[in-house]
Amino acid sequence: MNYARAFSIVSDNRFFTGLLANLGSIFAYHERDVRVFVIGHDLTSEQRSLLGRHPLGSALTVLDTRDFAYSPHGCWEAKQQCASELVAEVETLCLLDADLILLSRMDDVFDLAEQGKIVSSQDGGGITYDEPYAVYHRSLVGQRRPYVNSGFLALNIRQHWDLVALWAFTSRFAGYSPGKGMPFGFPGHGDQGLLNAIITQLGRNDAVHVLPESTWCNSAGWREGRAVHIESRNGAKLVVRHLPGNEIQRLLHSTGPKWWTDEGRQAFANAGDVLPCFESMAQISAVDIPGAATEVPGTLRQLWKPGTASLKHPCQERSTGNQLGLVIGTYAAVPYVHLQLEARRRYYPEVPVLVHDDASLGSNVLAELCAEYGADFETNAVRQPRYAGDLSVFVGGLLWARERKLDLLLKVSRRWIFRTDWRPSLLRLAEESDYPTIGQQACDDGFRLRTECLALRVADWSQPLAMQELMRPLRHQHTVFVEDYLYRLARRLEGTLSDQATRWRRQHGVREAWLGAAHWDLLATRRNERSEDYLWYDAASPEVYSTLARSWGLCYDASHFKNLEEISRGSQIPMPARS
Repeated sequence: MNYARAFSIVSDNRFFTGLLANLGSIFAYHERDVRVFVIGHDLTSEQRSLLGRHPLGSALTVLDTRDFAYSPHGCWEAKQQCASELVAEVETLCLLDADLILLSRMDDVFDLAEQGKIVSSQDGGGITYDEPYAVYHRSLVGQRRPYVNSGFLALNIRQHWDLVALWAFTSRFAGYSPGKGMPFGFPGHGDQGLLNAIITQLGRNDAVHVLPESTWCNSAGWREGRAVHIESRNGAKLVVRHLPGNEIQRLLHSTGPKWWTDEGRQAFANAGDVLPCFESMAQISAVDIPGAATEVPGTLRQLWKPGTASLKHPCQERSTGNQLGLVIGTYAAVPYVHLQLEARRRYYPEVPVLVHDDASLGSNVLAELCAEYGADFETNAVRQPRYAGDLSVFVGGLLWARERKLDLLLKVSRRWIFRTDWRPSLLRLAEESDYPTIGQQACDDGFRLRTECLALRVADWSQPLAMQELMRPLRHQHTVFVEDYLYRLARRLEGTLSDQATRWRRQHGVREAWLGAAHWDLLATRRNERSEDYLWYDAASPEVYSTLARSWGLCYDASHFKNLEEISRGSQIPMPARS
């Protein structure tokens, strides 16, 4: 079979999450109209199985480096050889790194390559070849040339057969290889360094079409003031702008820390919509993200007692009924939970409720109280580190909501007591906005989200990448600042907004400081602001809680609502009290 145009991506098992995002982006912009070759280097059988179910279908071919004429040590060598391996089947090849995604069609790039151009993006300010490069040819020494990034490279591999052949040959003798490439030891940074040197050796620099670094590579990093912004989306396609400059971003390349790692997420945290772009494309590829099908349920079995729901795949589709559920996070605090359950009985009795306890000594009391009120109950097997217990409420609640096939999950903290039926205003906003996250910011302390009362679209927040993020601190027993952690995840979920949600966001002119959630006006923007609709401890004294309890026939005095950590321990846990 002969293909006029094709993409190729080399990946090992460590880069597989990046590969899925890459393939998702090809499908988003080209669907199945261009052949795609994945060159697998030590991929697992599970990863190969996932690729066999990819939306690209028959347009995707998976090859194995073990079948190459020369077995490569790693992905750099494999990349140098793949064009040579494909030359009998492909005329014009676009090579993509696995940590890269497309943000546009590549027709213009293929057109240039078919005209004889070697198309790539600028990477830095250029290179001056010094004495070690004489091993290529003495003429290189002293030359200064533009330096291009081989992570995105398009060329007619038959017209440039000599370049393809030399690039493959030098992979066997590269200075970066384990044996230092004896007897030649060709210098250069990875496959990219050797490519640039060979282009100069062959006198092919005039054929190189250099694309702007900012919108095609961005290897210079995301410095302060540089970012990308998702302007619009049309189905799976994104239109993304580079800031400053407002140019159309054609692709994104995670050239430093990888976007799917902790280091990468931190590196891109202030880069606008970089992470939402990558994760939006990863969602397209498959319902199973590596590790999610095995690692997440295994962790849950350790974290929760038997009987707790486990994560299922594929992700459920959104329901159409806007069915609501409520999860209450607590550590003992029986009086507060009793108030919560009594509020539900009075104002919203049809709403299913889960009480999630962080392995307190009061779990048996709470379980009995929940049984009395017809609420579900679960507890962590062990108490989590500070703040991680808060995250476990979201994880446990989402798993429970998935099992019940709920559309919306409202999470409230133990001291958040509703005094009204909150459902009409929440449902109205959910239906109008179609936003993944609904809540309010806290202007008094600078928090972007009031996590003590936060509504989540179950299908959005329980998809594999989101669950992996929620599970990460629990799996590693890390302490995180929950308000900021959830806000950043909410912002990244905005990369997958529906057309309806995008229109709603435009119509309402959401300010940058408030991005991340549709803002629920039932909640005040200041934690210490009193409300007739709910009690919150920043604006309500223990006496206020006890007065409400007594008015509802629950015999708790103010002391039961004081010193919350003390009354959550051992013998000081009060039994439910009624008049």
